[in-house]
Amino acid sequence: MGKVKVLTDSTCDLTADIVSRYNIGVIPLYVTLDKDSLRDGEQVSPRDLYAYFDQTKRTPKTSTPTIGDFVARFEPYARDGQEIVFVGISEAMSTTVNNARAAAAEFPGAVIRCVNSRSLSTGVGLMVIAACELAERGFGAERIEAELIGMAPRVRASFVLDTLTYLYYGGRCSAVQSIGSMLLRIKPRIEVVNGEMAPTEKYRGSFANVARQYAQSALGAAKPESIQRIDPKRVFITYTADTEQAAVDAVREEVEALRYFDEVIETRAGCVITSHCGQNTIGVLFVEKP
Repeated sequence: MGKVKVLTDSTCDLTADIVSRYNIGVIPLYVTLDKDSLRDGEQVSPRDLYAYFDQTKRTPKTSTPTIGDFVARFEPYARDGQEIVFVGISEAMSTTVNNARAAAAEFPGAVIRCVNSRSLSTGVGLMVIAACELAERGFGAERIEAELIGMAPRVRASFVLDTLTYLYYGGRCSAVQSIGSMLLRIKPRIEVVNGEMAPTEKYRGSFANVARQYAQSALGAAKPESIQRIDPKRVFITYTADTEQAAVDAVREEVEALRYFDEVIETRAGCVITSHCGQNTIGVLFVEKP
């Protein structure tokens, strides 16, 4: 039997290089533009979403891979007797993991573990990479699942947004919140808390300055004892397409000034994050130590 096959969904926002390096299987979610249901990252890009919103003032709808999609992706590995670990976006945000579990039930003789990341974007990606590294060490699917369940509460995923416009039009914040944000030029920090998105801080000023303040706060850079709580192995800087370069540079400067992380990885958010957050969204994502 070969090593465990690790799969995830397209919300992981991992780069093509990382996907290739670890041989990760990525199952796309769907993005609906009017009547067209398109595969995230394969048939539609974030810039397509911007154009759609500009024309219609509607945010795209997103939907999970079908049970049939999962069956088709699991089948060749299950047929060959290979164990499978699937890591998906938080169950509080999507039924993706539930669909994966339903598909796994179609292979009663196979070892398939479907893990709720309780996260999104490269918060999922951090867990996917961890699963791959565990598989390379020879761990089986059941042990990898147990390790990931223990890891999930330690993943820190957050973003700062330039505007609440996309969240408002997508029905994820009230009109009052959106209007208040526009009038006061408030730029909110959105954090994943117990598997759900929640606003935790508010900033004002230019987006580049806000991004710098956010990065300092997220990393606890002003307190040496705070940074020590973070696993130094890797950190992701993830942002949506067309985010101001000055903001990206500011966040990277803050991360690199710490001289703490072994690996600093920049990635672009895919269509799912983009459809809810829009342009000028940037996050710092990492794992805390046990």
